[in-house]
Amino acid sequence: MVTTDFHSAIEGATSMLGHLGRVRATSLVADCGDFFEGSGNYRFGGGTIERSLLAGLYDALAPGNQGWPHHFAPDLHPMTVCAHAVDDASRQPLFCRVRIFRIGGRRVAVTAAIGPDAFGDVPAPQRRGHRVTDPVRVVLLVHHHEADVWVLLSHSRFENDLALAAEFPFLDVIFAGHCHSDHYTPELVGDTLVVKGGKLEAGYALAELVGAGGAGPHLHLPHRPHDPADAPRARRPTGCRPAGEAQRSAGADRRVLPPHRARPLPAPGRRRRPAPLRSRR
Repeated sequence: MVTTDFHSAIEGATSMLGHLGRVRATSLVADCGDFFEGSGNYRFGGGTIERSLLAGLYDALAPGNQGWPHHFAPDLHPMTVCAHAVDDASRQPLFCRVRIFRIGGRRVAVTAAIGPDAFGDVPAPQRRGHRVTDPVRVVLLVHHHEADVWVLLSHSRFENDLALAAEFPFLDVIFAGHCHSDHYTPELVGDTLVVKGGKLEAGYALAELVGAGGAGPHLHLPHRPHDPADAPRARRPTGCRPAGEAQRSAGADRRVLPPHRARPLPAPGRRRRPAPLRSRR
């Protein structure tokens, strides 16, 4: 369950945020960036409320160009992932590159990318000493064999995410951000699903693992919008809702595995997918 470009729209988000709190015990909740700035709430509070919401409701965060410094705060830095943001001098990662979650008995890798244009929109004083490498290929190929399912939180614009999906075919789903267009229709690029949730308080995008046992993970797109009766009022019915296995497992299965360090691949190549993505419109 992934939000994007929230821009401190707190006043109109009571229903959506309340729903995130109710489902967090059985769901992986993430954000694609720009949760901060853009409203009077941020001007008056300086991001204090937004940080408490992220720390209390979310599991993984992608840094955006707005609110970049907040991702270095002690409460948010451990939650923030980014595959290619590094210290300009040491070339050490600024954030954890990949987080591995155990979902439905599978290892699900969550990483993030911020587009060069979006990174360039970070005010110069805030990004001094930071840089993003381009492309992200090295990090993703090094890690791609460490998980059963790959999720990319992107703050790069939807059209750029379509290109990322073509370049990295082992990705299972890309959640798009940094895109304020009205394009909400999920797109399939090969076997990779690219989907964007509603901006501000409008809602979120959804993805669920299916295919228990040896069937392998796969996703499908809904043939119709979500039924408003089972959705919070603020939710925009534009996400992907794959069928099958209901939700993230609760209890002992709801945990984060230790972050993995990059290690060389002898012969990088696309892993064989046990089952394709299938689309129903």
